[in-house]
Amino acid sequence: MKNTEIRDYISVQAHRIGISIPELILTKRFTRTLGQACLQRHAVKLNRKFIHKTTEIYAKSVILHELIHLKNWIENQSQSHDKNFRQMCDGYGCHSASAFTKKEKKKVKVYHISDGSKNYVKGDIAGKKVKRNG
Repeated sequence: MKNTEIRDYISVQAHRIGISIPELILTKRFTRTLGQACLQRHAVKLNRKFIHKTTEIYAKSVILHELIHLKNWIENQSQSHDKNFRQMCDGYGCHSASAFTKKEKKKVKVYHISDGSKNYVKGDIAGKKVKRNG
């Protein structure tokens, strides 16, 4: 996806799920993370390399996933993949990893959220296990 397409998609989806449009940050610093919801900053940080090389549906799913983290934080002050988060994902059509091909899944399966003081990482990238950071 191109930067303008990413910004447009974020704008449309933020409106659809009922949150203000977050700041978009594209970073080269992520090596094991696809996206990050920066809760206190109300921003979505995305892995620049991944977002431009993956399929559009996978990129959009990661973006929507991070937007739902922001919504869950605003409504429930929760930063986890809890019941509310999962219900929001289901309600807004956020695809699970099972919706993607084996090739896509091998690239990266990491979601990263941050509340400004703690970082949580879950998943793996190309078979390398990623542990929780805190």
